[in-house]
Amino acid sequence: MLTVGCDDPVRGNIVLPPDLAGNPEAVFLVAQLPTGEVLSTKLARSSGHKGYDDAVERAILKSSPLPRPERPEIFSRELKLTFRPKD
Repeated sequence: MLTVGCDDPVRGNIVLPPDLAGNPEAVFLVAQLPTGEVLSTKLARSSGHKGYDDAVERAILKSSPLPRPERPEIFSRELKLTFRPKD
């Protein structure tokens, strides 16, 4: 399971809730096709702020297709993506 690299385009699509305080962390498991098309998302660990969790999930879906790795042999169908608003 790949844990880095595909989250950068997603971050640009996150619309932060106005009442978000601190730097909560949300972790999502994302299934994708070799083309980068997102098949599904699953909230693995909530940030504790439903609005932020929902915003991250919307951003993941909006970012489909995700960028493919430069080396196809490192492609992973499942991604573990971690998001914090201040990172």
